[in-house]
Parts: sequence; structure tokens; C-alpha cells
Amino acid sequence: MSNAYLCSAPSHRTHVRTPIAAGLQAVRSRQRGAISILMTTMAGLGVLGLTASGLLAMRGTQEQQLVVHTNTQAAARAWAGADLIQQYLSGLTPTQVAAIPSGALTLGGAQGIEAQVISNADAGGGVRRLQVNVIGRSVQTAVVVQAVYDIAPASSTPSASAVVSLGTVNINSNLNLTGSVDVLGGTNAELMVNGTSTLSGSVTGIHRLCSADDMEIHSAISVNRVCTLGNLSVTGGATVTQDAEVKGNVTLSGNASITTVLANGNVTLSGGSAQVGTVSTKGDIAVSGGSASITGQAKTEGNISWTSSAAASTLNANGNIAYSAPNNNTSLNARGNIALSGNGNVQTLNALGNATLSSNWNKGVVGNLRVGGNLTYTDKQRIQNGQVRGTLSRQPNTNSWDPTQNITPNTSLVVDVPTVSVPVVSPSFKPPVTVDVFQLKDAANYVFEIESGTGKRKVTVRNVAGITNGTYYLGDYGHVWNVPELARGNKDYLCEAVNNSGICTAPALPYRTLCQGHSEYNGCFSYNTRTNTWSLNGETMAPGVAWFDGHLDTGNGTYINTFLATGNISTSGNLKIFSPNYAGYTPVCTNSRNTSPYSLSVDHRLSGLKPTDLCQDDGTYAPNAIGNTALMAGGVGPSGTYAGGNISLGAGNKIHGNVVAGNLLDTTGNTTVVGAVQVAYSRPSDSDNTTRWGGSTTIDLRNIPSTFTPGLIPCMGGTCDSSGTTTGGVRLRWSRYI
Repeated sequence: MSNAYLCSAPSHRTHVRTPIAAGLQAVRSRQRGAISILMTTMAGLGVLGLTASGLLAMRGTQEQQLVVHTNTQAAARAWAGADLIQQYLSGLTPTQVAAIPSGALTLGGAQGIEAQVISNADAGGGVRRLQVNVIGRSVQTAVVVQAVYDIAPASSTPSASAVVSLGTVNINSNLNLTGSVDVLGGTNAELMVNGTSTLSGSVTGIHRLCSADDMEIHSAISVNRVCTLGNLSVTGGATVTQDAEVKGNVTLSGNASITTVLANGNVTLSGGSAQVGTVSTKGDIAVSGGSASITGQAKTEGNISWTSSAAASTLNANGNIAYSAPNNNTSLNARGNIALSGNGNVQTLNALGNATLSSNWNKGVVGNLRVGGNLTYTDKQRIQNGQVRGTLSRQPNTNSWDPTQNITPNTSLVVDVPTVSVPVVSPSFKPPVTVDVFQLKDAANYVFEIESGTGKRKVTVRNVAGITNGTYYLGDYGHVWNVPELARGNKDYLCEAVNNSGICTAPALPYRTLCQGHSEYNGCFSYNTRTNTWSLNGETMAPGVAWFDGHLDTGNGTYINTFLATGNISTSGNLKIFSPNYAGYTPVCTNSRNTSPYSLSVDHRLSGLKPTDLCQDDGTYAPNAIGNTALMAGGVGPSGTYAGGNISLGAGNKIHGNVVAGNLLDTTGNTTVVGAVQVAYSRPSDSDNTTRWGGSTTIDLRNIPSTFTPGLIPCMGGTCDSSGTTTGGVRLRWSRYI
């Protein structure tokens, strides 16, 4: 194959193979060898391998936006072309990227792949945005993938605004699901488990459910796709409407159904009415008991045993086939031996090896039989039209009352049974994001800490209108009837100094508090020294980002906040949290918070308080990545070891924002999360390695406000995006079939 290279052509009719500019020639020369190797490798892969390669390259910060189409050669080529273009763009300078015009991109040496640059625009912040249509062609079809790339100069050190995107649900521990998970509005939602998965509850609305270790499904889940690096066991009424990619073995029973199975190990359907559309595997296939069936084609590099009462369609094996089921235009093709027994009855039989027929009366081969070895049979079997290269165990029937046996010896017979070649299945998983709230301390509007030695509650306030930046104590005032501010509420006010009883001895003027308790005389913030736990219990608090040193227990209330805790976070029932970005300008930046769904009547205690880093003077809202998150826990503290990170959501919670657990996440009761869910499992040395989801968990991705980006969070280490682009320079922003 000639070297693969890319070059740009103007949009007029003349097709140009020369570089788009003289400056690109040197870059292309350096890349040509690497791209040639890439394309040579791609050409040698099977269709599924190509598709996996293309999808693997697309697993960037917005993997949830990719749509997996049919595994045709055209689709594989389109994704391979998108991958090649991303490789090419990563080696260009910003000037060279900006010089790419609209029109054809020639992919030299890439057979069946075309590309067209639709637009090349300045996306701001030094980022160029290319929209490219990539066409993959095979003999009878063409598939078009539209890809949008964001390209920025590579940087070894992410900026302070660097971000990273999460999938819909990423769990990097084991998962035990006994309740239900329902995703609303997420057309490409994924539940990715970087461990073992045991599901005895229900799952709906998920496009792709994957596990890096064994997956057991014991309930009637319904998903589009399943993948695992371990074994897959499916019982009950689970439905997989597209494909299951399994590195190990597959076992189905009950009335489970999967449209397509792609596996490296053995595939077993046992009992009940378990059903698979098509199977491609490197291991053996066994279909037994009840009416279990493979309704379409089955391909294996191993052996096939079929004893189910249901009829097969087409069975292809490099090894042997044993079949005892009825005929439904059934075709058996084996490079080894074939044996029919019991009710074994087929339309065609092709074996490179030997064939043994011991079926019941008048069962056998009602169409063509071709055997490259020897044929063993009795007078009971029907053979409509047979040719055998080897020997016959007996002479064919001649009596009219016996089953028909038309068999012709043919020593020059060539039996055409193609070799089955199944691509290796190896689904890929994104590494967990780094979760460390210590790195976000300076970005918080309110930092709650305990003063060492005294145990006094402190809060550092930054970028809040109505309060001067600085560190304050939380304290109580005595009731003073002739001072309006002190004749009303007097709990948890900001103080310059407090005594050991928590009474304010030096007021901070003007008189301000950060919380709105359940009455004028109720506070919101308390701290348990023994358990190192902050408790937040009130109607609401000042909007913005709140950072807590220690554990955090949030009670009932409605909050327009991002809550960050260095320890664990637990929530009580009927809690409502709206992340600042979800809430937007009016609830965050004004006193008008009493409209549905907030139902907050802000009184004098919080009037006028707003985060100035989110609220602009011109009356607009300036979202940042941290404002997309409702709850985040865990980090590496002064000791250098990871602490905290567990989040436990109580019944009746409604969380509007990302939920990011640095370690584990447990749910009970009915919980709704509007946003992405991340379980980073940053303490693998702990004895508890399982996320437990009971009750009902709803991930609602409908009606997302323009200021809110589900899944986008600040980067706290690892691979980051800067201004929406990876530090490697090129990020696939989104892609789709057109």
C-alpha cells in the first residue's frame, strides 16, 4: 500500500493532491510514515476491529455524543477516516490549521475513505473548530460521519480553567444494583462500570452498559448495548436491543434476548426461551434446553452443539457441529465434522470432515449434502441430494417405503466451507477522573473550616457582593431590641471575633449571615468535633460554591449551591439542590428565587448576596465548570493520602447538577439527579469496593438550561481539556451519522 497522507483542495472542481501550503510539506513528511503504518494496520483489521478502533479514538470528553451504527465496512472506514484526520490535525501548528480551506481533503492511500471540510472557524480562546464530513464507502453502501474537531496549541500545564468531561454515569468500583436506574432524555447515555456489575434491579434509558469485569444481569433491564472485559451472564427477561461485546464467555437463560453477540469465549444459551439474533465468537457455541435459539447466523472458530427444540438458521464453524433440532431452512457449514441426531433435520449440510447421521425416521438433509470425508448413516435418514468424497457406511436406500437417499460418491469433490475469522473483542474504558476538592478551595465563594486549637467555626468569603473578602467567624448575637438587624435573627452571623461559647464579641459590619434558618432564631451550620462533620440544616443559604473541610451532612432544604467536602457527604430526605449553573441568573444573582421549582422566599438575611464571579454587572450569567456540580467529595489532604469521597444520597433527594464521588456513591429511596454521576473509587485499598444502588435513581437529562453543561467539571489532575480542548491539541467535540 502506498503511503497515506492528507492534503487539502479548493472547493472548485479541480482535485488537488498537493499540500494546502508550503509550510505543511515538512509536517506531512514527518507524519507520512506514521500515518502509513496506521492505515496499513487498519486495512488488515476486520470490520468490527476497525469500528472499535474508530470508536476508541472518539472516546474523548464527549464520548456520550457518539452514535454506534451498524458494523458495516463502510461505517468502519468512515470512523477510521475520522481517526486519521484527528491524527493529522494533532501535528499541525495553529497557523497551519487556520490555513485549511473548505473543500475536499484527500486521504491518499486510504481506500474507500473521502473527506470534505465544511467549515473552519475561530471558536475563541485560540481554538479553531473544523467541521468535516467523512465518507466511508464499500461496494454497495456509503456511510457519512460528520465530525467537529476543536484544535488548540498543546500545553503541558493545564490552565486554571482547565476542564474534563464525564460520561452519563461512570462507576470505577464494583456495582451492586438492587433498585432501578432510569435515564430520561439521554439518547446516548452510558453506564460504565470499571469493575464487576451485579444487576438485580431495572435499568431503562441507557444506550450502553459496560463493565470492565464480570457482568451478571438477573432482572428485566432494557439497554441498547452491553460490553464487558469479563464474562456476561444474563438471566430473567433482560433485553439488549443492539449488541453485546464480551471478552470472555456469554451465558443466557430464561427469556433474555440480545440482538447480536460478539465474543472471544464460549456462548451458551440454556433453557427457557433465551434468544440471540446473531453470534460471532472465537469460542464454542451451545444451545440447549427449552426453546432457546439463535435466530440468525452463528459463526464460531470453535464448535457448535445445538440440542434446543428451536430450529437454527445458519451455523458456521471451524470445528465440529452437533445438531438435533428441526429444520427451518437450516444450513450447517463446518470445517470439521457434522453429526445429526434426534430430530436433527436440515436444509443443507456442508462438512470438510466426516458426517454422521443418526436422526429419527425421515429426518436428515432435505436439500444438499456435501461431505469431504466419510459419511455414516442408517436406513432411517433422509438424504435428498448428497455427494461424498470419502466412504459410505452403507448403500443408500432403494425401497420406495424407505426414506429417500440419493447419494453420489465423488472422489474429486471440493466442499466450499469458508474459514470463520472473528475479530478480537476488547472494549475500552476511560480512566477515572481525578477528584480532589482541595484543589478547588481557592475557587469557592465560601470556605468553612475549624480553627485549630480553639474549635471555632470559620468561613472565608470570596467574590460575594455585600460582603468584604476575608475570613470571619460564625457566631451568635444577643438580642438587641433597638438594633433592627439584631432584633430579628441572631444565629450564624459573620463576626470578627467570638468567645469560646460562640458569642460574637466583635461584629462584622454590616451585619450579615450566610444562611436562612427555619425561623428567625434558627441557625444553619453546626460542627461535630468528634466526627469531624459539618451539618447544614435550614431553608437555604447564600448562593454560590461552598467548600467544607471535613464531612458534610445536608438536611432538608432548598439550596442553590455547589457543595464540596474534603470528607464524605450524606443527604437527608426531601433535599433539593440546584447547582448555580443549572439555576442561572435570576435565582443566583437576584432576590427573585420564589418561582417554581425553587419556592424560596429570601428574607433580609440573604438579600443582595450573590457570587460576583458568576453574576456580571451587565445582567448576564457567566457559568464556570465548577458551577455545573451539585455535590463533590474527597481529596488528598495534608497527610498526602486520599481521604473521604463517599457520597450517600437519601430518599426524596432532587439534585440538579453533577454528583461526583471521589470514592463510592450509595443511594436509597427515590433520588433524581439532573446531570452526570461519577464514582472515582480513589481508595482501592479500602475493604469496601462496591457501589450500592437501592431504591429508584433517575438521571434526568431533559430540558437542560443553556447555562448548564452536564458532565463538565474542573480538571483536578490527569488528562484535562483546556478551553474545551485536550492538552494534546485536538479534541473531537462531537460526531454523528448524517
